[in-house]
Amino acid sequence: MIGAFGAVISVVLGAYVGSFLNMAIFRLPRRVGLGDIRHERRRLAGGGTPAAGDLWTTWVDDIPALPPALRAALRRAHSADAQQATLAAAETHFTAGRHPWRSVCPRCHHPLGVWDLIPIGSYLVLGGRCRHCRQRIAPLYLLVELLTVAAFLGVWWAVFHRTLLDPWLAMDLLAYWVFTAVLVAVVFIDYEHRIIPHELVLVALTVGVVRDGISLVAHRYGFLVVHVPVVGWALPLPPSLVGIVLGFALFAGVDLFGRLLFRREEAMGGGDANLGAAIGAVLGPWPALLSFAGAILLGGVFGAGLMAVWALRSGVKGAVGHYMPFGPYMAVTAYALLLWVAAYGWGGVLQGLLSGWDWWVSAVGG
Repeated sequence: MIGAFGAVISVVLGAYVGSFLNMAIFRLPRRVGLGDIRHERRRLAGGGTPAAGDLWTTWVDDIPALPPALRAALRRAHSADAQQATLAAAETHFTAGRHPWRSVCPRCHHPLGVWDLIPIGSYLVLGGRCRHCRQRIAPLYLLVELLTVAAFLGVWWAVFHRTLLDPWLAMDLLAYWVFTAVLVAVVFIDYEHRIIPHELVLVALTVGVVRDGISLVAHRYGFLVVHVPVVGWALPLPPSLVGIVLGFALFAGVDLFGRLLFRREEAMGGGDANLGAAIGAVLGPWPALLSFAGAILLGGVFGAGLMAVWALRSGVKGAVGHYMPFGPYMAVTAYALLLWVAAYGWGGVLQGLLSGWDWWVSAVGG
């Protein structure tokens, strides 16, 4: 009975978190918020050059909940003074509270009401169309919500499949749910925009460090003893700190190696290294190491497949030069390891590795 209730909570919470993630996935990479309007006003007041052309129009169109007349005025503003004046009107409009800063239709920008924002249900009932303009809304919004529901259910099963009686598991569940939401957002943002917002990384780092600190104070587990070979020190360190350093260093090292070998400005994005640190903070050092290896393997397999498709479409030269974001592969492997750690703990991860190694040796040796 308790298990069924928990599963229902996972579904409902996952659906609403998925709906929130749709907003975050749209707004975070575009930087369209009240703070951004104020920042642009200050920039123009300080003598900054006015934005122009498609960049200005796109930025204006991405600002949610603007009245049509104000949006049209912003589009027509081409000088610094005109842009500053219309942005001031937009700021006044929002801060006066006449029009709440809320979700809008991505097509017609009409504010959405409560019945338009019921996760999964509203999309299905309205046939994937806006209630106001009747234009089709991308199925990506539904996909994000369904994926978040499935991911939350997976975390619930992994945490509580052995016992429902450990009160500390509630803290683990909450931390893993938050981290899972971050991973879902990373997949879609990095795939489309080739960036991993710092806000998402900061959330995951905070969750990992706070959970680790509470667990250490409560003596759920002990410190990791790190031996420094040169000076012979044995340093007791929190697992989250070791994971942060290891997760960041792995990707920073690959980036440095790639810069030296291929003489490129950036062999691996800085967001990948930050995400590696966040994975280490939440899951610990050994899962962070496995996540790194698994992401490379997964990325290599999918990358080879995509290059083959590109080569068939546009020849061998057409397959060269494509950029593939690494964040989605990191997120997928991190989620798989999260389920493993939640279900069996760090010891289970190491035991699984040893068992896998024994199987490989026996298979190769016949």
